[in-house]
Amino acid sequence: MRKRNIPLVLLVCVCLIGALTVGTTVAYLFTEGSRVDNHFKPARVACTVAEDGYIGSGNAQTEATSKSNVRVRNTGDVTAYIRATIVINWKGEDGAVHARTPVEGTDYSLQLATGTDWFFADGAWYFSEALEPWEYTDVLITSCQMLPDADVPENAHLSVEIVATAVQATVKAVEAWSNDAVTASANGAQLTKK
Repeated sequence: MRKRNIPLVLLVCVCLIGALTVGTTVAYLFTEGSRVDNHFKPARVACTVAEDGYIGSGNAQTEATSKSNVRVRNTGDVTAYIRATIVINWKGEDGAVHARTPVEGTDYSLQLATGTDWFFADGAWYFSEALEPWEYTDVLITSCQMLPDADVPENAHLSVEIVATAVQATVKAVEAWSNDAVTASANGAQLTKK
């Protein structure tokens, strides 16, 4: 009966040695292998409104009764397209927007820059060139100010705000603005009016 058990004992020994060898090899590989870190940094798309004597801290310029040489800066870390909206209204002392809207030429004057890469479409101004990080657009507004004979509502003041947004300069990213007014060139370098 002992001779019949010898193959069984040998089989068990071989299996045990194989299991120990595999276990030791795996343990060695996991403790001795070099570590490789995979660092992923997502793109940051941001912009800020700037004018002579003031650079805003966000994407909406603080309200003021006059503006000069207004432009936008790409403060993100990727190439971006810029869109800006000019919001002019009367605001009360409590910050509430007055029901009556100021009239251009009667209550305020607005001088837009000429010969620039800005174009107007779908209620907003678009800068046609893709901006590299930390670059500025051309000037959009050379001057906007309340006129001396403005019909100012009681306890109100003229509020001029420039609201700017940025989107990564790719053909698909332009769709994030959800309009049919502009399109990006095939290489993503320019915006054009549809």
